[in-house]
Amino acid sequence: MIKKKFYDFELKGKINKIIKCVETPLTTCATNNDVEGITGLITEMGAFIEFRSTDGKTALHKAAAAGHLEALKVDYFYFILFYVIFFFNRLFQK
Repeated sequence: MIKKKFYDFELKGKINKIIKCVETPLTTCATNNDVEGITGLITEMGAFIEFRSTDGKTALHKAAAAGHLEALKVDYFYFILFYVIFFFNRLFQK
């Protein structure tokens, strides 16, 4: 059910939109330890890893607070990957 809801958001171009004024799809997956959902949202749907829910927390914060080690590892991997790509792009643009 959760994945269908997120695919509906993707089709409407709202993957980074906050659901029910509280959570993003990515933070919801992190809170529920849905590793496949996290991976799919970031790689296939383009969810922004640094996007924050209304309480100011990212998916990385939510996974850590809930104690979900697997979700935390996946979130952290994509967090680091995002910044490595970002900095290399900036480095080689000059």
